[in-house]
Amino acid sequence: RSVSQSRYLYEGKVYLSNNTLFLHANGNVKLFDMSGRLLLQRTNVCTVDPSSFKSGVYVVKAAVEGKQLMTKIVK
Repeated sequence: RSVSQSRYLYEGKVYLSNNTLFLHANGNVKLFDMSGRLLLQRTNVCTVDPSSFKSGVYVVKAAVEGKQLMTKIVK
């Protein structure tokens, strides 16, 4: 399974396409499972590849250009 293709979030600031999470500018990203466990943390990135994670629902928290963004992704 892959992450839903071309699902745009936060007016294009964070979006998923072809199993990759994209930010509109470099930022910091944290990926959590639904129990709140931190699975991935990256700094100063504009893409994150969550393809190694099992199917499920995950929470993405991103800090981009001074704004905090949070959303769920379904893989």
